[in-house]
Amino acid sequence: MEKSHQHDLLRDKLDSYRLLVQEVRDYAIFLLDLQGNVNSWNEGAERIKGYRADEIIGKPFSLFYPKQEIENGKPFKNLAVALRDGRFEDEGWRIRKDGSRFWASVIMTRIQDDRGKVIGFSKITRDLTEKKEAEDAIRRSEARFRLLVSGVKDYAIFMLDPEGKITSWNEGAERIKGYRVEEIIGKHFSIFYPEEDKAKDKPNDELKKALQHGRFEDEGWRIRKDGSRFWADAVITCIRDAAGEVIGFSKVTRDLTERKAAENEIRKMNVDLERRVKERTAELQAANEALKQRTKEAEEANRLKSQFVSNVSHELRTPLNAIIGYTYLIGDLCREAGEEQRTALEGIERNAGDLLQLINGVLDLSKIEAGKISVERGEVEMAGLIKDLVENMGRLTEGRPVRVEYKVAPDLPLIESDVGKIKQILVNLLSNAIKFTPEGRVTMEAKASPEKGGIEVAVQDTGIGIKREALPKIFEAFYQSDADSTREFGGVGLGLRIVKDLVDLLQGEIRVESEHGKGSTFTLFLPYRLY
Repeated sequence: MEKSHQHDLLRDKLDSYRLLVQEVRDYAIFLLDLQGNVNSWNEGAERIKGYRADEIIGKPFSLFYPKQEIENGKPFKNLAVALRDGRFEDEGWRIRKDGSRFWASVIMTRIQDDRGKVIGFSKITRDLTEKKEAEDAIRRSEARFRLLVSGVKDYAIFMLDPEGKITSWNEGAERIKGYRVEEIIGKHFSIFYPEEDKAKDKPNDELKKALQHGRFEDEGWRIRKDGSRFWADAVITCIRDAAGEVIGFSKVTRDLTERKAAENEIRKMNVDLERRVKERTAELQAANEALKQRTKEAEEANRLKSQFVSNVSHELRTPLNAIIGYTYLIGDLCREAGEEQRTALEGIERNAGDLLQLINGVLDLSKIEAGKISVERGEVEMAGLIKDLVENMGRLTEGRPVRVEYKVAPDLPLIESDVGKIKQILVNLLSNAIKFTPEGRVTMEAKASPEKGGIEVAVQDTGIGIKREALPKIFEAFYQSDADSTREFGGVGLGLRIVKDLVDLLQGEIRVESEHGKGSTFTLFLPYRLY
């Protein structure tokens, strides 16, 4: 009769209880009788454990425990605790219907009737498998991290509690600071600071800054166990828990003593280098001043030389012109003179002409070097200029087997340059070609050169040519490539030097190609316009 009354009470409680918990899905909530058999089953229990209500009601709750724990009697021991204490709480592995395991948080509560008699138990189970796996992963990670940190030798890595006392110590800290772990745990980290820093309360000030900003970094002297100093780079990081409460600090220290020594050495070298640079700069300034003075003196000497050359040239040209004039007069007066006298007069006239040419060349060269020749800009029609020059100078070949020709491209454009200086250049090149071509052909050819931005004029002959070793020197003043040819053909060695200077003045270029005994080609480039 008593047992029937207990069942009726339990059934009444079940009716109200079922309404409350039936729809709960995140928790397995069910009732057990005094023998531990399942009397109710909610939707959460079915989802977590896998059994339907009709499969589990009336079965013992020990079905949810691993086999080993059933053999050890753990299910009923837990039930006995709940019966004795009114409540039992536990975490552990449980078994689903399909045999898979899950980590469960379990609370069993004793249920009594109105008279205080125990009529059964309520059981709430929560699946904490994901939480368990996450906690296990964190523990494994922490273990790996501790293993990693403990093995680091190049950095001192340790933890401080909120007051600055050391709570952990790695191998790098022992190597750098000299303390073994049992010697330093529990000590305040100010032990590493020089006395002057302790007097200023620097260690605690660094903790305050790390607390305020989350992180503090500093470089300075630190003290090892043996009292020696080392230059350290230290980073202190504030560590907080999930609630934001400070639980301590991490501290990472690097020994930068060697770098500090290297920086000091570099600093000394820089100071020494700066001193040497200043000394060398002073020497260079003095040398520059001396060079300026010498340049000034050289310019003055050059000016005096140019003035002297100019004066001498003018002084020489006056009597020389008179000699040439008297030579012509004597020739007119002595028409009936003999062959010997005529030969002498021709020699006087020829040598006087060569001397006049030399004087004019020296005078032109001195003017160029002194910068006294200016450029007269204007439009130059090269086709007409070349035609006139070739026709006029072709007369120099009368009585000689030499033909003078010209070729001008039909689209040859006008250029902006100095027509007088271009004429002087081309006369010099053409007269040289005629002079050094005993027989054959002399050709002046002009064409546009758009890719270079100007025109090219080539003076080509089939004459005696120039020896290869002489080519690099032919534009030097007074240089004559062949003394024999000079005696045979005349010349003083200034013409090509003047040509080169005039070409430079007109912002042009000149080059020569020649083979001894086969002729030469001088190619002149002139830009479309002067800048």
